[in-house]
Amino acid sequence: MDVSDRLVRLFVARSARLEDPVEVDRRAVTPLPDVPGSDAPACGVTPVRPWDAARGLLGRHGVIDSSPAGEQLLAALLAPLDVDGGELRSLYGRMGLTAAQRLRVLEHPNAPGSLLIEYVADERRSSVPFDAELMHRQIALLQRASGVTGAERLRAWAVLTLRAANNHPTEELVGDVLIASPNATTVLHAAVEHSLANSRTIPTSLGRHLMSHIAAPATVARVPLPMLFRLIDQVEHTGARADQVLDRVCDLVAGSCSTDPARWSALFELARDWSRSLGELLDEVERPADAPPLVVGGRRSSAPLRDRRTVA
Repeated sequence: MDVSDRLVRLFVARSARLEDPVEVDRRAVTPLPDVPGSDAPACGVTPVRPWDAARGLLGRHGVIDSSPAGEQLLAALLAPLDVDGGELRSLYGRMGLTAAQRLRVLEHPNAPGSLLIEYVADERRSSVPFDAELMHRQIALLQRASGVTGAERLRAWAVLTLRAANNHPTEELVGDVLIASPNATTVLHAAVEHSLANSRTIPTSLGRHLMSHIAAPATVARVPLPMLFRLIDQVEHTGARADQVLDRVCDLVAGSCSTDPARWSALFELARDWSRSLGELLDEVERPADAPPLVVGGRRSSAPLRDRRTVA
């Protein structure tokens, strides 16, 4: 059954929803706000700070590693509360630290927000072992990151969401990341876009959340239409319902085609060969009649599309 037939069956089953469509915006996504930087902690002026003394030990020891001496030195460097962000960034970048030790540096309360974002958003970390404990520790880092922009935060939350979705120990915990995030709807949208851009697919565990109420119309519109129906089939095969996303599809199409029979005709004609997103399909349906014809699958769109009219 092709996508056009699936759409016909969907609209027949939900004809009442098409008669009284809900107004939706298939492009609107709420951005995450910036987080201003926090003031540096007040410190008394002393001839030699405890961190300076520990750093002197670092000069003699040479490196911090997993040895008992290295662990002891790292603990001494992280103990003072007046360590500033620049010192922690320098410590984080030193050669010899293990992955666990670097994470401990980041968990210092004065670690700069930009460094926390860099760590979580580094996609090379998505290929290393990842479990529930590490997921929750990275969530905690993002929740306290300050002095960062909304765009930086959103990218890091999206990467963390996909990291959880793509690792077996955490694939059932994707909801924990979304709930902990500043805006689950926005982060889900960014994760879907990021996954499609990088791999042209959506993890099954992430697709399940597309079926829920947190999936914005813009997110549903962003998914390639054949993939969207495959995700619906996968969810329904488990016995779950996909009513939320099916209602979104109806609302998006009804809002675009309205009562214009030419647009409905164009929709079903194009859908037969459509491999791109639902939003792009609706963009094409709304194109003025005198616009250049779309090339679909290596051929020009069929004659009925050139004759369609739009509502004035």
